[in-house]
Amino acid sequence: MSNSRGHLILVRHGQSLWNVTSNNTKARFTGWTDIGLTELGRLQARAAGRAIWNNFSEIDCTLCSLLGRARTTLDLLWQEQTHYFGREQCHSNNNNTTRISSWRLNERHYGALVGLSKVDAEEIYPNLSSYRHGWDVKPPPMDSDQRMEWSRHFHCQSATLVHANDRRIKMIEKARSFTKDRIPASESLKDTCDRVLPLWKMAMVPRLSRGETLLVVAHANTIKAMLYFLDPQVVNEQSFNQLKIPSALPLVYEFENNSFSNSSRTEIPGGLFVVPPASESNDCDDNLRYKLNGTWLDTHEIQETKFCSLEGEEHLEHEIA
Repeated sequence: MSNSRGHLILVRHGQSLWNVTSNNTKARFTGWTDIGLTELGRLQARAAGRAIWNNFSEIDCTLCSLLGRARTTLDLLWQEQTHYFGREQCHSNNNNTTRISSWRLNERHYGALVGLSKVDAEEIYPNLSSYRHGWDVKPPPMDSDQRMEWSRHFHCQSATLVHANDRRIKMIEKARSFTKDRIPASESLKDTCDRVLPLWKMAMVPRLSRGETLLVVAHANTIKAMLYFLDPQVVNEQSFNQLKIPSALPLVYEFENNSFSNSSRTEIPGGLFVVPPASESNDCDDNLRYKLNGTWLDTHEIQETKFCSLEGEEHLEHEIA
């Protein structure tokens, strides 16, 4: 095994059209609905890109969900490398980076809650809190007609695609349209974590063990699903929904493999060990995201593109992605 350290950069997509809370609109449960970015969301993605390329000169592999809001975020932040490197290095980065797209990084499937605001959902479903926060509790199922409609779209295929350096596309998971009996009717938090784990073991662990740098662009709940495995002392079944993942704010983890790691560290699935950041976390801060063993690439520019107003926070603008 290589003795170089692997790096994992996690980015939630920028603001989407269904994330917006204002006087006239309220954020809605989005799930697998293929909703695009707002103009602010595009600015957020570019700001995230500048934060990443200011700290990394090369990325060996990108992984992204099949949903447009994540794919657009990846495209926009990737374009920002042109502000940091010459044409030759950008060309090398584009040609030498493996790109993986997978349904396993899609947002949690919210079932019948999809399209509803939190206020509307509470009026229809008195048990909304348990549907949202219960670890192994699924929301009410999506109706069969909607599931059949979704089964016709690319983002609802059980597909994991590798876009190799030679521009060939390889299936490492068969692209198969879900029938109405196979597409998830809804998912619990546990279901979402179970869906993400095989991709972590199959596509990420081997690369991180070799000391590669990986960029993952996904969604609030699939990023938290990864943190459930990567940072188990902070993210667990009880705290999962207390953790807020800001839009387009990169979070970086550093890894060592088990051949030379400090034995006092907790081993995570795949035999890797997380290297904690040099600065100690603030144990007095109630915000869980500051207790994580990763490093947030927060910049003044990213701070200026935050969109969650007080009204937005009240209606859980970030949470019901």
